[in-house]
Amino acid sequence: MIRSPQDMVMSLVHAGARDAADKKHQAGPLVTIARDLGSGGEVIGRGIAERLGVDFYDKQILDRVAQAAGAEPRTLAALDESVRDRLEHWVSSMIDPSSYKPSDYARHLVTVILSIGFTGGVVIGRGANIILRQQRPFRLRVVGSEAVCARRLAREEGVEVSEAASRIHQTNEGRARFVWQTFKIRHDDPLTFDAVVNTDRFLDVNVLIDPLVDLARIHVTGGVPAEA
Repeated sequence: MIRSPQDMVMSLVHAGARDAADKKHQAGPLVTIARDLGSGGEVIGRGIAERLGVDFYDKQILDRVAQAAGAEPRTLAALDESVRDRLEHWVSSMIDPSSYKPSDYARHLVTVILSIGFTGGVVIGRGANIILRQQRPFRLRVVGSEAVCARRLAREEGVEVSEAASRIHQTNEGRARFVWQTFKIRHDDPLTFDAVVNTDRFLDVNVLIDPLVDLARIHVTGGVPAEA
């Protein structure tokens, strides 16, 4: 029987879950963060990683996937949380068999993120909340309205609000499409997260870091957060 790319990817996720069950504990706290562009998710993620004393994984994941796959990072970047329709890549692979397919990227991505799960860290995006779900990470989603996120992104990058809004719309759609086409799970399904934070009313998202660190520690211990 021919298995779909999604079936193959999910079989890796389930295999990783079985491996996780055999582990008594991981080396450090584990947090996954899904975020809307412009919501401040990266800033929050870096702050949580610093407070918890663990590594922060964003573009580093792409480097690891490239190393595992023997592919150029810039080639994989076109697939990373792709904002382009994956059908385009499938068509390209039919024309040029040597091209790197999304299913290849997804398999290596799952393997890399599962390995991070055994060491601990803060992992940004890429469906990590789904891949690592059996390892009981603290799964955070950071959101914001498109209007507020556009103003924040425009201010941070020195671009027009209209340009920022366009990028946000395109990027968020691409992230949603990536998660659905890879895992057949909605990227914003609230049951795949332990907390969802709307940053619209926070001028400085850094004020959210300490409370979220406390939540992460409660999640790990199942009780009162440890002293900082």
